[in-house]
Amino acid sequence: MTQREAVHDIIDCLPDDLLDQVGEYLGRIRRERFAALLAAAPYDDEPLSEADLVGIAEAEADVAAGRVVRDRDLDAVLEAMLLARR
Repeated sequence: MTQREAVHDIIDCLPDDLLDQVGEYLGRIRRERFAALLAAAPYDDEPLSEADLVGIAEAEADVAAGRVVRDRDLDAVLEAMLLARR
C-alpha cells in the first residue's frame, strides 16, 4: 500500500464530524507549501514587451469600466451563460 493509499484509508475511517477540521488542516498545508514555493521562486526580471504593456492597459481599462467578474461570482456567471445557450 502506498503512503497516499494509507492516508486515504485513514480519512475514509474518520467520523463525519471531523472532516471539516481535517479538510481545513490539509488545505492549510497545501497553501503553506505553495506559498513557500512562490517565495523561493527566482525574481522575474525580464523587461515587459510591448504586447505585455498593451495587455496590462487593456486589463486596467476593463477594471475601470467594470468589465470584470470577481472570483466568488464566476460560477454563477458561467452557469447563467450556459443556461442562456440552451
